[in-house]
Amino acid sequence: MPSLATASISSFKLARFSRPLRFNDPIVREQPECYSIRPSLIDYIREDLQELSRRLFYQRIYILAKNKLDAEPPQLQSRPTPPTLPHGGSYRGGRRSLTSVSSARRETLDFKIILQMELQHILLRDAENSISGDRPTGIFLYMGDYTLLMFECVEDIVGSFCTQLSAIADKYFLANKVFLTEDRTGETYFQNFHYRRAVPININEKFPPNTVTDIELMSQQHLTIKDKLFELCATLSQEIQRGQDNTVHSTISSGKGTFSLWRPSFDFGEDLAPAIFNKLLPEVQRIELVLNCNRFYCNVQRRALMYNRIPNELDDKLHSWPIPYNYTPIGVFWHSPYDVNLTFSDYGKKEEQVEEKGSGSDEEGEKIA
Repeated sequence: MPSLATASISSFKLARFSRPLRFNDPIVREQPECYSIRPSLIDYIREDLQELSRRLFYQRIYILAKNKLDAEPPQLQSRPTPPTLPHGGSYRGGRRSLTSVSSARRETLDFKIILQMELQHILLRDAENSISGDRPTGIFLYMGDYTLLMFECVEDIVGSFCTQLSAIADKYFLANKVFLTEDRTGETYFQNFHYRRAVPININEKFPPNTVTDIELMSQQHLTIKDKLFELCATLSQEIQRGQDNTVHSTISSGKGTFSLWRPSFDFGEDLAPAIFNKLLPEVQRIELVLNCNRFYCNVQRRALMYNRIPNELDDKLHSWPIPYNYTPIGVFWHSPYDVNLTFSDYGKKEEQVEEKGSGSDEEGEKIA
């Protein structure tokens, strides 16, 4: 019979060999806690500006108008100036500016030159008042009885342009509408502001009289005009760029080794090539649809009042919860397709009515008993 000492030694060996080794034990490493700061609105704004490669948000606005051809030219003060330019302008301080126009000259001026003079004063004023140094660009397209204005620059300058244009809109336009406004635009179509003349295009298509109030009918015409304007600006931008490149090469070759380039701030080009641009111009009948449509478009005067304006009175809908999508900033909060809307008025009323009926039947039963 084994002694007590032998039994204790054998039990110790069995316990040691039955216990797993230390290096076979699973190793659990604790992950360090990571904290992240929720991005604020300014962080999203900086990210959007970085994607656009800009310091400020740019905006592009399209305006269609019907001209008042009997408008009088602006009254400008007379000054002794250097030799005049073809359209009543002169060079002053190294840049182009408009000066007084004699009475004989005013009689020969057409509507394009008159409105061109007004636009040039507005653009020069905006360029001088620009704090960021961004220069306004775009195009003024004169089509006889109608005008197309496309203006692109920083949002504040676009607002200033609309404000100044609204002050003279009744003088030069019988009707006008802001056709489209593009926010957060990337590259601009043009590097300067250009002036062009084109022949108006007519079509035989007749539109139903309820087109200006019907959403589906007007949306089809809106998309047609929108595609035409986009293609028109892109094609005209390429043509102007080719012309500027040819001017650069001719200037370099004539300079005999010296590079001298002058790029005017305003281009006084005249006519568009009909073979290229006639199919890209918006038709007169479609322009009339936009001008007569008050449901989906607003004029320049009303648009000018929308810049830098904040409503003073709060609406009761702003206090609802959850926050409706209409009042959340665009592109800041991400909404999933599984969001639950708890703002409808009948939520929970049916259950309350069932409970009231059930409690009422129980009380009647107790009374009968």
